[in-house]
Amino acid sequence: MQTWTKTGLNTQAAQRNDPSPSGQYTSWLWWLLALGLFLRIALFWLHPSIYWADEIFQTQEPAHRLAFGIGAVTWEFRLGARSWVLPFLIAGIMKATAWLHAGSWGYVFSLAVLSSLLSLTAIWFSFVWCRRYFGMRYALLAAFSTTVWFELVHLAPRTLIEVIAGNLFLPAIYLGSVERDQKTPNKWRLLLLGVLLGLTVCLRIQFAPVVLLIALWILSRDPKARCAPLCLGAFAIILVFGVADALTWSHPFYSYYSYIRENIYHHRAASFSVLPWYYYLGSVFVHTGPLPIFAVIAARRSPILGWACLAVLIPHSFIAHKEFRYIYPVLPLLLTLSAVGLLQSIDFLQQKTVWRPSSRTVLVGAAACVLLCSLLLASRYPRWGKASGALEAFRGLSQDTQACGVAVLQVNWWDTGGYTYLHRPIPVFFYSQPSDVSGFQSFNRLVSPEATPPLWGYTRAVCRNGVCIYKRQGSCEMTSASAIHEFNEVLKQEQP
Repeated sequence: MQTWTKTGLNTQAAQRNDPSPSGQYTSWLWWLLALGLFLRIALFWLHPSIYWADEIFQTQEPAHRLAFGIGAVTWEFRLGARSWVLPFLIAGIMKATAWLHAGSWGYVFSLAVLSSLLSLTAIWFSFVWCRRYFGMRYALLAAFSTTVWFELVHLAPRTLIEVIAGNLFLPAIYLGSVERDQKTPNKWRLLLLGVLLGLTVCLRIQFAPVVLLIALWILSRDPKARCAPLCLGAFAIILVFGVADALTWSHPFYSYYSYIRENIYHHRAASFSVLPWYYYLGSVFVHTGPLPIFAVIAARRSPILGWACLAVLIPHSFIAHKEFRYIYPVLPLLLTLSAVGLLQSIDFLQQKTVWRPSSRTVLVGAAACVLLCSLLLASRYPRWGKASGALEAFRGLSQDTQACGVAVLQVNWWDTGGYTYLHRPIPVFFYSQPSDVSGFQSFNRLVSPEATPPLWGYTRAVCRNGVCIYKRQGSCEMTSASAIHEFNEVLKQEQP
């Protein structure tokens, strides 16, 4: 007879119903991880794009300024509303990998690979969680879902703060559950748990409710033995972020104070857009189709995963400015639960009908349904090639040693990739209309849409994905007429 725990199917019961040898378990896991990594890197290599400007201008651009001395400065870094810990780490990676390729592509691609490697925690989590509490069949479907799901593949190579924090958070859920049958908890594992939870909340303060939930869940089993190492690991990370703010801003934890002040008191984030409280509930179905229905079915078998989803969704619903990426941890958790619910629904139908397909047939059919759902939603996904032309233009200019100034005409600054992609210590100027262009001697390269007529004296060099680079011969000399259109001056005017 099967027994159920608070997290799901009892481990011993799952193992009795799943005779798969441990070698097969390891082999399937490695194959899925390899497939997941290939899909993520291949997509970034073949179709470079920007999911959201924050992936560059909140992480890589300040890191480029640290590593190479030049970069655009957004309002968050002018007002001290961001910690320098993550940009510092990224800057180290940039310096260490810039030699791999001429221009900017060496460190840009290296960051994409490392981010994709970190994103594999979603596949690992869904596999080991379901393998332990439900069995191999559930583990294969859940891991396959997180491997091929279109939005996880697209988000993986990006240094978005919420994506990085979410990928660090997932292992903490599983590691916090594996000691259920041990009388003496592993203190090193608990210390690691504290580190992961500390990193999650320090990188993304909005995840504090779900981090608190998981911490209390971990401590609920033998709090006396677990509290000290767990808190020590979290405190060590919090101390690092506090000291970093003290060294880079005016006092410890200043970035969090400034972030809350600007967004709660001054409503800066709300000035970009405001959406109703139910936006996330609807967006979950928009981004995952019918899968949330199966996730609800499975939530009673793994309630902690369901509660974790709610602990992300509910607090974010009360924040005026909403973007789907903010609730990133919900996506892999929902896919894991939906895989369990889908197989349980099929098993229920089998019990009520004379339909008796083999276990392998059921698994393949369920995987095909998930893949079809992902492909159908991916075909309507609007961000596959977003800003690819401007990125390619700036990436090409990063290898143009004759460029001494760049004018960008009728292309948004947040679509260019900034100095992260340009990687040249030369000025960049932004103009919204051809009639606005001034100070021609300040630049000798022009980036504009293919449909825009080139400026006089410029010849077309190359066009990619609707954006062209134009060139003129000669040197550059900064003028007062063009100074007000310089990159950081434009940011100051748009983001006071």
